[in-house]
Amino acid sequence: MADYTETIRIRFDGGLASSGQLHFYEYSRSQYAMARFIATVEHFRRTNHVASRITLESNVEAIVRSPQRGSFIEDIIVSGVKQGMAAAISVPLSALISYVWQMLLPRTEKADDLVKDLAKIRLAESNSLVAVEQERTKQKQIDLEQLKTWQAIGDGERANTSAALDLLRWSLQATNTAIPRIATRKELEQASQEIAAEQQREKEFEAHDQELQRIDEDSINTLTSRLRPMIQEIGLPLRRSADKMTIGGGADTNVYAELTPTVIAAIQDRTSETEVSQIIGRIKGYDRDGYASDGHRLV
Repeated sequence: MADYTETIRIRFDGGLASSGQLHFYEYSRSQYAMARFIATVEHFRRTNHVASRITLESNVEAIVRSPQRGSFIEDIIVSGVKQGMAAAISVPLSALISYVWQMLLPRTEKADDLVKDLAKIRLAESNSLVAVEQERTKQKQIDLEQLKTWQAIGDGERANTSAALDLLRWSLQATNTAIPRIATRKELEQASQEIAAEQQREKEFEAHDQELQRIDEDSINTLTSRLRPMIQEIGLPLRRSADKMTIGGGADTNVYAELTPTVIAAIQDRTSETEVSQIIGRIKGYDRDGYASDGHRLV
């Protein structure tokens, strides 16, 4: 008997999915890829080894619950290791999946640029005499540290999830006429959802960060390299059946990955910065000062 179970919720929105339907071929391929993704991460959690193939011997049991009406929603229930057995990486599956997604799922350049522009607008508004008078009327004070944060973001410092989300949520409520010049409301909402998912991932693995940091860097790079090709198939229903896919815990509010065709393309294009490329060459001759026989300096 397993010592715990975890629920992973998959949700497709928009298009056919809004009526509870998906194209069968895309759906079946997506589910197969998602099953491999979950099994690969769970096998790694239990053994600290990246399986080259997922077989019955991997002993990862996942049961799917019937899709719900509305959007296309389904729950996958993953059984934990059996009682008396210990996982090699002692963190919940949700924490490890969130940690892996954080590496696979880069914050889009568009979202970063939008947050940067919003920081400039927010700072300019706060520094204006009109804004100061309005704040006095409301008997509020702007935190000087907040002003410094907006200044730093506007100057190019990358915003953390909390600061980015605050700016995006402010932009959705504000009446500042500069905001519509840089983004539509839909773009602001999409960026807000993207950053909210990033923040949720951080919350999922934050309590287990010390244990996750102990994982060998080569092992985690091997794991993400194995998982990255699966993302394209996981997102196949986004071609014709849905506009957006979310992955999270058992509740709709607990979303730690939000996929769109643009995000999937970014994941496919991203390569690990620590990945080593081997280049084979031949040096015909050199001297002690570091010059090749043709006179070029060897660096």
